[in-house]
Amino acid sequence: NRCGADSVNVLQNGWIVDDKGTGEFKFDAGVIANAYFEAYNYTGNNNYRNIALSVAAYLKPLHFNSNSNYNTFVSLGLTDAFELTSDTAYLNRAIINLRYSVYPGQTENGRWVDGHNANSRYHNIIIQNIAPTLPLIPAGNIYHDDLDTMFYRSVKNLIDYTNVCGSATGYRWLLKTYKSGLTVLPASVKTAASDLIGRYINQSAVNGKYLDVQTMGDYLELIGQTSEVSNIPLPVSFSLSPNPATNTFTITVDESMINSTVTITDLTGRKVAAVQLSTQNSTFITSNFANGVYLITITGAGGVNTAKKLVISR
Repeated sequence: NRCGADSVNVLQNGWIVDDKGTGEFKFDAGVIANAYFEAYNYTGNNNYRNIALSVAAYLKPLHFNSNSNYNTFVSLGLTDAFELTSDTAYLNRAIINLRYSVYPGQTENGRWVDGHNANSRYHNIIIQNIAPTLPLIPAGNIYHDDLDTMFYRSVKNLIDYTNVCGSATGYRWLLKTYKSGLTVLPASVKTAASDLIGRYINQSAVNGKYLDVQTMGDYLELIGQTSEVSNIPLPVSFSLSPNPATNTFTITVDESMINSTVTITDLTGRKVAAVQLSTQNSTFITSNFANGVYLITITGAGGVNTAKKLVISR
């Protein structure tokens, strides 16, 4: 009975806006609710809390939509409201939303049956949106096992897809997965998720790919670096020469970084070498390195890593 048209008229600056039944407003509202929820958590400003709850009140009566990922934005906003108020009506509605508007569209292999949500970019949106809700579902809830299974299948599938196809799916969904603490994920899946996070972080260090403000925030929370910016240790400064390199290259560091460890990895995250620096200028022979791009990483004060890209071309 809850399925059906989802168009809602919204008055904005004197104009009546209608999403024509697409569920677009769910996407917008879920993002807004989550943004203000996080803003309140960081600042304690009750105006942010009130806005998040107002958006949840808008989301709560909406019908289900045929687009699974739009429905997850509803459950996300409602879960935020539950965490702000402890009102189980919000959580129960989020659970119902997942069970009847997301779970039915999943296939046995973990992807979604429609081509739109089978696309990895929307598959990972579903994962990152449902991850906050699942740990809050009481063990005795009749939908608990179904939704745990849905989460496990979706994560396992996208990790396998990323590894087997060499695809780039971003890593916000991985961070949400890794931070969820869900016992439904076996150790092998958690290890695979952490390995992928490392690969994406390495790639981001080279050219900034896959990073946006929210992803950086998730990562800083994961590694516990959420103190004031002024208290975060500065990364070490070093240089590579020549770059591109042919037969040799030299790493030059500050005197304070002598005895630090240099790690060299390729772009898949595979460690090629790890060497302790003994002088400010250390020269490496590249005869054992294949042509390609490598990441040179040095750990500075406070455990902060700095990585630079080195190209080897003969």
